[in-house]
Parts: sequence; structure tokens; C-alpha cells
Amino acid sequence: MGDLTKWEAKSVKGAIIAPLAGIGLIIIVIIVMTLIKPPPLDIKKKTAQENILEIEDENEVDWNNF
Repeated sequence: MGDLTKWEAKSVKGAIIAPLAGIGLIIIVIIVMTLIKPPPLDIKKKTAQENILEIEDENEVDWNNF
């Protein structure tokens, strides 16, 4: 950069440092987001029989008080 003026040298440095800083910032944000990610929920898979019983309970009608 010996043949560039001071303004041109600063401009070139800025053109190189700004994108690198942006990429670094994006990487840091991604790392932080993966570290604070909540744990997965424990979901119990139901069997077909459990699903059928649940549906029957929902459809049950009290015919004496109908």
C-alpha cells in the first residue's frame, strides 16, 4: 500500500475489515444461539390402542343426563 494515499489506504482497510467483522459477528451470533437453545421436549408416543381409548373417552355421552 506504499503507492496509495492515506485516504485510499484507509478505504481499502475498511473494505477488508468491515466484511470480516460482519462475518465474525454472524458466526458469534450462531454460536450463542446454539448454546442457549432449549432442550427438546420429551414427547411420549402413544400406541394405537391409547389413541382409540382417548377418542372413545372424548365421544362418550352421558345419556342419563342428556
